[in-house]
Amino acid sequence: MAKWTRDSGASLQRAFDYAQRAVLLDETDSFAHTLLGIVHLFRREFDQAHTEILAGVALNPNDFLARRYYG
Repeated sequence: MAKWTRDSGASLQRAFDYAQRAVLLDETDSFAHTLLGIVHLFRREFDQAHTEILAGVALNPNDFLARRYYG
């Protein structure tokens, strides 16, 4: 993380909570899945990150951000 916060662990947990909630609110939102995947990357949870980013690509193959993180 870029040290923009005093407590990066708490900020990352908060980001995870919000991203997870976004997916629960709309499971068809590719952006929500992609963001959750990115948060998983920052948490070094690579299998979960791959699953969520792949879901983002599957839901919207034209989503640049999802494709960028998918590789």
